[in-house]
Amino acid sequence: MAFNSIDLKVYKEAFIAKLRKWFLGKKDPYLPLPSKLYLSPSVGIISSYKKVERKLAFSHMKDDPVKWQTIARKKLIEISGYEDNRRFPKIVKMNTEENLGESIFKRSFYLRVREKTDVPFHLIFKK
Repeated sequence: MAFNSIDLKVYKEAFIAKLRKWFLGKKDPYLPLPSKLYLSPSVGIISSYKKVERKLAFSHMKDDPVKWQTIARKKLIEISGYEDNRRFPKIVKMNTEENLGESIFKRSFYLRVREKTDVPFHLIFKK
């Protein structure tokens, strides 16, 4: 197997990273996140599960099973369709433009797509 210069550079950097991890301990390569941002989808999902109750549970129905089945089928038809009742995302944090050099700029912002769920966007553009 023949190695080219790129392969050797990759192996060298991987080896150096491994040595740093062994001698310096584990280090988080990402910058600290701004406060009050929720980038983990599981936090939003767990938060929404705590507030949800089963509205169509058969054990809560006081009507006969045929009526419950009709209501449940209508609901299944409704939720399996393409109806979209989501709220629009809103910007919760916007950073100023950074000049990366040579007319290249970066702007970052975070959208809240639902309660306790934020999505980061990093735009890199040329002016």
